[in-house]
Amino acid sequence: MSGSEARDDSGVGRPITDAATARAAVGVDPGLCASCRWARLVTSRTSTFLRCGASDESSTLLRYPPLPVLECAAFAGRDEP
Repeated sequence: MSGSEARDDSGVGRPITDAATARAAVGVDPGLCASCRWARLVTSRTSTFLRCGASDESSTLLRYPPLPVLECAAFAGRDEP
């Protein structure tokens, strides 16, 4: 882990800034999550996971969805209000 990659023990994670970063961090194409404002990268000592922040508000959404996500009722682009 480089100095610019902070470990996040909060479980909330840091926002994804671009698709390439997300893909590199989790090792697979994250699908819709790569451009969703709800997606967060959660990093532990040994792994990085993609967490859905919208799952905090909806019990029907998975907190850690299997990737790639191809459809999602909660998808919202980062530029959407």
